[in-house]
Amino acid sequence: VAHIRIVCDASYDQDLWFSGYAGIVNIRKKSTDDQKSQEADIQTLTYQGVAAEHRKSQEGETLAVLAGLRQLAQRQLNESDSGLLGSTIDVYTDCKGTAERFYNFDPDHIPNHIDNEFGYIKEIYGLIERYDWRVKVSHVDAHVPNIQANVIQKLNNKVDERANDARLRAVHMMLHPHEGGVKSDRVAVLLPKVPMDISERNAWSRLAYHLAEKGKKIHLYTEGNPNS
Repeated sequence: VAHIRIVCDASYDQDLWFSGYAGIVNIRKKSTDDQKSQEADIQTLTYQGVAAEHRKSQEGETLAVLAGLRQLAQRQLNESDSGLLGSTIDVYTDCKGTAERFYNFDPDHIPNHIDNEFGYIKEIYGLIERYDWRVKVSHVDAHVPNIQANVIQKLNNKVDERANDARLRAVHMMLHPHEGGVKSDRVAVLLPKVPMDISERNAWSRLAYHLAEKGKKIHLYTEGNPNS
């Protein structure tokens, strides 16, 4: 049985509803060798990513927790590592709201609006049940100067930087397209996945025609069925 520590964080752009997230996973396993019973096999994983359509920063913070657990689940599937079953996992986040909702989550409650965070926590509970994990989510103070920070706070500072970097790089790539190493004349336009009504759809069409008339190139990506 392993003892696992996840320190994670997210960085949020409230104008674009866009999050970057990152985390560090420490896996500590006790040796099965009697002569090394006091020793441990320590492994470290890192992860980072981005996500769109986040209505609040807390959604990115919760996704950062889930992403760490997904790393462990994938590791177990890939390596048939039964040593992760029944593990104790300590999760550290600087978002108090994420910790509070984790402990006050009702899987039978179905929100009456789109709620990414609900879906993330529901998946977290599903992973906990599947792998018999014992998970504790704790709050860690953010942005403590390294000279004053403890081990967890220093790790939080590190993942905070990585989450911010992931968000900034992704946004820059979207809003400042390059082709062949040179600045492109393409235009990046971020739009909701589905228009609210016909008026909004028509507004998008007018925007596209206007940009085309100005000689701009447009790269459009639509999630799901483009004919819907």
